[in-house]
Amino acid sequence: MKKYGVLFFLASIALLVGCAATSSSRLIGQTRAPIDPAEVRIYEEAPRRYVEIAALDASSGSSFLHSSASGRAEAYARLREEAARVGANGVLLTFVAEQPTGGLSFGAGGGGISGGRRNFTAAGGRASFGGPIVRQRIQALAIYVSDRR
Repeated sequence: MKKYGVLFFLASIALLVGCAATSSSRLIGQTRAPIDPAEVRIYEEAPRRYVEIAALDASSGSSFLHSSASGRAEAYARLREEAARVGANGVLLTFVAEQPTGGLSFGAGGGGISGGRRNFTAAGGRASFGGPIVRQRIQALAIYVSDRR
């Protein structure tokens, strides 16, 4: 029974480590003075006039089966923070997807029953359930938009 407790503990630690959200940026242009992340606008289509400042990558924490709206909002917030840090007033989305980061499954097995010399009865069974662990992954460009109309 102790063995199952250790396995459960290790699985819990692995799940918690996989839940960490991340973000990164790589400069590709001239930085500007940092701004408030609330001033950074998300663009799904390129605005007319802009200058690229940095390549961004952000992900949400992991969740079971599919990412949530809160996961996407978390990734957007990370993008805004990274963009604001380099003085960008916009984020141009280039790649948005759910990314599998592993899987999780549960299972249970059956047992048997026997009786008497002449009669033998056996029964067994098994049930299992599983699915992927995914996170929201977004790649974008931190941009400075000169005409924000």
